[in-house]
Amino acid sequence: MPRPDPVKLSGGCQCGAVRFALDGQPYWVAHCHCSLCRKQTSAPYATWIALPADAVTITKGEPKIWEDEPDRQRGFCPECGTQLLGKTPKYAGEVHVLVGALDDPNAVTPQVHSFFADALDWVHPGDGLRRFATTSKEGPPLD
Repeated sequence: MPRPDPVKLSGGCQCGAVRFALDGQPYWVAHCHCSLCRKQTSAPYATWIALPADAVTITKGEPKIWEDEPDRQRGFCPECGTQLLGKTPKYAGEVHVLVGALDDPNAVTPQVHSFFADALDWVHPGDGLRRFATTSKEGPPLD
């Protein structure tokens, strides 16, 4: 899967207490259908952009970190609760940022659906993106 174009973006939480900047080469942009992402975002799936850890800078405030599993961290605004980012040892050296927290979410384009084996029965994307049971690193597309 080709990597997305380099980005120079900004974003933050709904209330403005936490802001961040992204400046680097993304690894991927994906819709994730896993149950953990659904719970975190209260949505049918979450859309993430993955970047090297040093490509993400917190420019205002500080996200509160919560571990939803050992060593997997989720960052959110301590004031308004907006979900912002995630880190996990499975993807060491990466930070995953929720695309919905970007000031311009249209600046990036999703490439795939990951963990589509966990998708809700009533989710039927018509976007033509490849769908993977887990991730593109862990097996061929379902299509």
